[in-house]
Amino acid sequence: MRRGVLFVLLGLTVAGAGVLSTRAGFARESASEPLQAGRRLVRVPPARAVDEALRTGDCRMLALAGLGPVVPVVDDLPQPVRSSLEPYGLHFIPGAGHVVTSWEEQRFRKHAYRYAKRYNRILVGRLTGPGGRLADGGACRRAES
Repeated sequence: MRRGVLFVLLGLTVAGAGVLSTRAGFARESASEPLQAGRRLVRVPPARAVDEALRTGDCRMLALAGLGPVVPVVDDLPQPVRSSLEPYGLHFIPGAGHVVTSWEEQRFRKHAYRYAKRYNRILVGRLTGPGGRLADGGACRRAES
């Protein structure tokens, strides 16, 4: 008897979760404009994207919008390098904000985080010289305040 009640409750819970997830906006939806822009950005291999950015003087690290900026790799950097990168600002990946309204956006956010992590590691590697000091040679544009 207990086993039957348990299976009924489990079935209702699973069915209810499906209804709730659909009501919460996690049903299949078409990609939003920011999500499409973000996908275009992360299609370019990170090393090539870093080369292109540095060629134009863009030394911003990639970030995701959260309750505050989410910048992969930055916590692993020594404080002097972190401080020296601050004036360049951040480039937020479109469509990777903290408000997730579909499974598609959730998957993209995970992919965007991994992409930003690879991009930022490559960027820091190219910008730092011997001894881990920032060595951009003045080629990077500073962010406007």
